[in-house]
Amino acid sequence: MLRRPWLPIALALLTACASSDPKSTTGTFDPELEKQEQGKLDSEAARNEFHAVLLQIDQALDSYVRAVSNSGIARYDTEREQLDRLLRQLVSGKPAGSTTDKLVALAGDSADAYRQGIALAALGFADRSDAMSVILQGAQLQDEQLVDRAVLGLAILRDPRTPPGVIGRVVENEKHNERGRIGAAWALVHLQENSLRADEILPVWLHILEGDKDQHPLLLANALRGLGFTRNAKHAAIVAKYTSHPTPRVRMNAAIALGRMNAQDQYESLLTMLGPGETTPNVRLAARKALQQLAGNVDRGYDVALWRREFQRGK
Repeated sequence: MLRRPWLPIALALLTACASSDPKSTTGTFDPELEKQEQGKLDSEAARNEFHAVLLQIDQALDSYVRAVSNSGIARYDTEREQLDRLLRQLVSGKPAGSTTDKLVALAGDSADAYRQGIALAALGFADRSDAMSVILQGAQLQDEQLVDRAVLGLAILRDPRTPPGVIGRVVENEKHNERGRIGAAWALVHLQENSLRADEILPVWLHILEGDKDQHPLLLANALRGLGFTRNAKHAAIVAKYTSHPTPRVRMNAAIALGRMNAQDQYESLLTMLGPGETTPNVRLAARKALQQLAGNVDRGYDVALWRREFQRGK
């Protein structure tokens, strides 16, 4: 007879498999154990599903920020509107509010900074009255990346109750990363006209514009926009100094701000921007529109002599 050395091993394995199966006819079925095992599987599936949603939210947020940075271009404006709708749906979840609850919990969980950062930014799209206070806590953490994410969330949420000082401290903090400071300045401008505490924002713009002139151009451009939104001609002389800044975007925002302030005494600074020394069309157009505001909607085109005559006659 042939020897079959594998047979005892196979029989042993079959016996082990049979004895480990709670449903086996040779064992005792434990419904509680099965319920626990199924609960673990369901929990794992829910975690995987939520992680997939987080990744989708993170990708959509990156696209949203890119679209916002290109505002004024039709393609990007359309994309921003579409992403806004998508993010609000993702942040709400199904049933409505289920994902928001998880994001609120995650925003306060420091165990995973990456996921916490996504939650802090994503809650800007939440339709909940407590979202601002949750994000605000993140904006006061020590981790710069989490602070930057939270500031983005506050800017998107645009809650009028948002304390401007929290974001203002990021703008003014020269030790904070430059990209984060620029983002915070944009956030403060975005909040300004809707804020119940707009008077607390003015000192931030003055601090930037009256300080070191080697500040990043985008930081200066946002400060000029913000100062222009005050519509207070008292600070027009500070703005006028930037009409000769080497960066076109800074010059353009200075011109727009002077127009909003109705800064009659600064028309000469705007006329300089119409002359042959200014080679950027958008800057020249901004100066022309600002002069038009100062002249009561009169338009003299790009003719410097006619503009000067218009303002001298007004005096």
